[in-house]
Amino acid sequence: MNACEKEFLTLENPNALTEATYWATEDDFQRGLVATYSALQYPSVGGADMSQYENVKSDVGRSFDFYNFAYIYHQLEWQPGWYVQWRWEQLYAGIFRANQVIENLEPFVENEDFTANEKVSVLAQARFLRGMFYFWLVNSYNQGVLHTTVPKVEEDFNKGLSTREEILSTVVFPDLEYARANLPTTWDESNLGRATWGAATSALAKVHLYEEDWTTAAALFKEVIDSDLYDLVPDIGDNFTSLNEFNEESIFEISYNDNVREGIGAGGVQDDISNQFGNFLSAEVSNKGKQAAPQLRGGFRVCVPNHWVHELYEDDVPDPGNGINTDNVYSMRAYWSIAFLRQDDGPLNGQYYQQTGDLRNIADWFNGGAESAYWKKGTNWYNSSAEGQLSRSGINERLIRLADVYLMYAEAILNRDGDGALEEALTYVDLVRSRAGVITLNDYRNTNSGRIPQLHRRANPANSDGHPFISLNASSLMTHIQFVERVLELSFEGMAIRWNDLVRWGVMREAFQNQNDHVYTIDVLNEATGQIEPLDNGILEFCGTVCVEPEPFFLGRAIERYQSAEVQLSRYNPELHDYFPIPFTELNNNQGLN
Repeated sequence: MNACEKEFLTLENPNALTEATYWATEDDFQRGLVATYSALQYPSVGGADMSQYENVKSDVGRSFDFYNFAYIYHQLEWQPGWYVQWRWEQLYAGIFRANQVIENLEPFVENEDFTANEKVSVLAQARFLRGMFYFWLVNSYNQGVLHTTVPKVEEDFNKGLSTREEILSTVVFPDLEYARANLPTTWDESNLGRATWGAATSALAKVHLYEEDWTTAAALFKEVIDSDLYDLVPDIGDNFTSLNEFNEESIFEISYNDNVREGIGAGGVQDDISNQFGNFLSAEVSNKGKQAAPQLRGGFRVCVPNHWVHELYEDDVPDPGNGINTDNVYSMRAYWSIAFLRQDDGPLNGQYYQQTGDLRNIADWFNGGAESAYWKKGTNWYNSSAEGQLSRSGINERLIRLADVYLMYAEAILNRDGDGALEEALTYVDLVRSRAGVITLNDYRNTNSGRIPQLHRRANPANSDGHPFISLNASSLMTHIQFVERVLELSFEGMAIRWNDLVRWGVMREAFQNQNDHVYTIDVLNEATGQIEPLDNGILEFCGTVCVEPEPFFLGRAIERYQSAEVQLSRYNPELHDYFPIPFTELNNNQGLN
């Protein structure tokens, strides 16, 4: 007992990685950087949970009461747990990893094996990712706990909340500006998926757009557009499959890989962060396809398109003279975005649907949910007859693509210059529409005395014009971007989170009202009286042999009136719902919070 000092008994395991021994080579920093990129793959950061929860609470998607974990968000009833907690924790996992790379890199002395240029490259990527994580955090919670270094003592963990403005000025703007100044415009084939100048510039422009700095946002977006680094792919479907990833339209995307590795069980590759059930979260693979696909094709259809979104896609009218949609009933982006439960969907409805014959007769698809369509984006409908038994998909998530930049640029200049920017903004909106093969707004204007249709308004069959028309000006074009173009082009994908858009525009109540205006009922045969009568609200019944349905839908054999739009409209309170509350876990663990 008296033979030696106690330090002699404190041994350092030479086989274990420690902070003192790890950050010693370029390979160490590259591994740390890859771990930071992998946080993008987390379900509640850029994966399936983000897609389904963010969409079901907005006006473009919905869920069902038998999926209560998602349905509560659709009903605007969330508590500081579930996705509210998961998104917070997973974003901070990414922030923690980025901080490790940044903090340990700054004092590292470059050498012949790790040059100054390579050091700057790693730092720029880490700061880009940290800036993105914090940008998403403030748009989900409108505040946060600001960590720019790795916590070392207990006091570092117990910090109070910082405002949105503090986080943007301290981290988001400086990080993205540094990344923009130091990232390359392209990477070689072996490094695809790393952040580029275009990704940093587009993200920085988006932050300025959200903060209503229209001039700076417009200038940055225009730099990306004029760089000639990107172009719209001729086939919009190349943005939603694994067949043409990192294409010329893609500015930044999350890389997924569905290769099964030895020792990996159901679901996906295990990572070192788990959810509240103790299950390790999937990295490498996405389970978005499993969550979105219909039950008959191995999925759960946790989130399906709302009826008004279905109708909007039906009204995305092909232009016969465009040359893209000459033989199609709907536009190309309609085909690639959602599956219609109709007989005339055409060949692009894919292997999920072609093998079923007449979809109207498959009762198993409906289960009383009044589904009329399913999301195709993120699913494997184009190359498989069903989603796999495991929740594994390798389809990359395109976070930023050029079509999104075009629409955000149009928005920025309309807000900056009003009617003075009308023609330029119209040009970029119509570039997106032309690629989809649909009638451009300029064509609508030229053939309707300067007016465009309000496609998001419910069509009136008694009106020969169908949808109401309105004069084209800066205000009506902005409304079109908000309620038509961004919905048709970007729903259920990437950084284009619909909820965030509705919050920053201040039009959430209008969105829910519009959705409520598209509530559909169905008439059934009352066998007792022999009369066609409306189905009683909230009652689940079979149509029987006579069913008079609202156009353009076939809503299935088992129908109930969809009333959630009314619930959202009546419950929505911006002070309660625009942003999530701070999760219980942070309130319980962080002694710096009141």
